[in-house]
Amino acid sequence: MNTIQARIVAGGLALLSLPALAAGLRGTQAAAEINFADPAFRATWARTDLPVANHTVSRTWFWGPAPNSPGLIEANAESPGGVRLVQYFDKARMEINNPTADRQDPFFVTNGLLTVELISGRMQVGASTYLTRTAACLPATGDVGDVDAPTYNALQHVSNTTLGDHPAANSMGQVVTATINHTGVVGSDPAMGVMTNTKIMYFDDVTKHNIPDVFWTFLNQSGPIYQSGGQTQTGRLSDPWFYASGRPISEAYWTKATIAGHKTDVLLQMFERRALTYVPTNAPGWQVEMANIGQHYYDWRYRGLGSCSHAGRYRSAHPGARRHRHGPDDRHCGSYGHGPGDRHRDRGHPDDNRGPGNDGHQDARTERHSGTLPGLRDDNSGADSGY
Repeated sequence: MNTIQARIVAGGLALLSLPALAAGLRGTQAAAEINFADPAFRATWARTDLPVANHTVSRTWFWGPAPNSPGLIEANAESPGGVRLVQYFDKARMEINNPTADRQDPFFVTNGLLTVELISGRMQVGASTYLTRTAACLPATGDVGDVDAPTYNALQHVSNTTLGDHPAANSMGQVVTATINHTGVVGSDPAMGVMTNTKIMYFDDVTKHNIPDVFWTFLNQSGPIYQSGGQTQTGRLSDPWFYASGRPISEAYWTKATIAGHKTDVLLQMFERRALTYVPTNAPGWQVEMANIGQHYYDWRYRGLGSCSHAGRYRSAHPGARRHRHGPDDRHCGSYGHGPGDRHRDRGHPDDNRGPGNDGHQDARTERHSGTLPGLRDDNSGADSGY
């Protein structure tokens, strides 16, 4: 292993200048100065999130307002030289596994399996290669330092990961009344059966988990999407439905989470690449959101946060982790959890210094995997996705 590879395996190496990486990026000014590390990253982001940034539509972000890190070089055994270019966003990590591949290929940019790593504590550095760490004791939803919502570590016993599967029975037509608390204790609250749009609408035969109506509708929604020629047209935001999220790896659970300082009912479900939340009291367009899993993963991988011995004392220095605010137009600050305030900070016009790129349209596929997680299989698509 050469010096660069050794440094990457140890945690990561900035492709662009990133002072005090371990301390995290601070402030809106630092965030505003971060450009997309590759035109393909910008094109992927622009397809779903540029219409949100320029107020063409009022809906939740698929990636976030802008990148949260410079380009980073991370270990990937199958990439040329054993490394790949990645960049972190609030909701995810973008990856270029092979820079010499066809840039017009819809899978030139892939989308990491961050949820699986945070829950399992196994950091993936190759198709079947892992570095053993500890599962993240960070709340999967809610304000920074939330002590009510379940942590990723607490979700380990109800989620499919590379440690093993936790399948569920087909529950089509039933409403979600299952609950989970901060430590992962599962229960049932029949009173939650009155919540609208929580009837099970889809059972995934691959991962053996159910998806309620509110999440199934979100994953299959159509709306304004941006094309490389500068045109905005109507299309599916995620095509197929599991491109951005991956397949479900847990059931949906009601939990309590502190949002903007108030204890709130939240429906939470873990997917291979994202976590989805439903907050019925949020404004329309923001009731279902993708959790800030890109923030959480960055803090776990690069800042050493998420130790269970320090649970409850977490404070992210990440630019996307700020005090929660409400209102779809509030771009002043963001939150560790969910709600309209997740649009956070004003980072200037989205087109500033972003560069050209293709339309970033991706038909997602799940990746081949030699472990036990069914949702990481190829799905007969003939191509691999990211991890």
